[in-house]
This record gives sequence, structure tokens and C-alpha cells, in this order.
Amino acid sequence: MEAPKYDGHEDHAITLDAATSFTRNFRAQPKAPTVNGGYFSKDGINKILEQDGCIGIRMYYGLNNDGESCLVLVGVDTTGEDLYNGSLAEIFFPCPPYCPQTSPLKG
Repeated sequence: MEAPKYDGHEDHAITLDAATSFTRNFRAQPKAPTVNGGYFSKDGINKILEQDGCIGIRMYYGLNNDGESCLVLVGVDTTGEDLYNGSLAEIFFPCPPYCPQTSPLKG
């Protein structure tokens, strides 16, 4: 399989129906996670994106020191490599308890 080309303009759009289905499927796993999602601020994301050579963000699933599900964000360069020596993000507002009131994605 040939490595994808990275340019920062990839289209990652999906429909709301697909997004709702994907999040529902994730929550329905036999060992459902304790966190359905999380909020990251614009400033936190921009800090990653503003690094030299950064064209996007990669997300990793993780477990924090309390054993709770978390998301780790890292910048990505044009070769698809993580910019792990730069800004990273994880400390987010988890849902639950910090969930939106009306989003169909929260379950």
C-alpha cells in the first residue's frame, strides 16, 4: 500500500447520520469507554497547528492515570510524521460530564 500524500487540505467530511452512527457504535462496544468525547479549545488546537511544518492533527486514544479514556492530539507534518517534540494536547473537558445539551452525537 502506497503511503498517502499529506498537504493539509484533505477532506475529512462525513454526514451527520454517519457521525451519529459511528459514535453510537463506539459507545455500544462490550467494554464501553467512560468518556464519549471531549472539548478542546480553539487556542489549544491552534497551538498545535501553528508549529513549523504542521499541516494537520492526529488523534490517539488513550487511558489517563485515573484509568479514564482520553484523546491525545499531536501535530502532523507533510510526510505524515507526528510532531511529538512540539505541542501536544490531552487535558480536555470530557463528556460526560461536560456534554452539549442537544447534540445527537453525545448519545
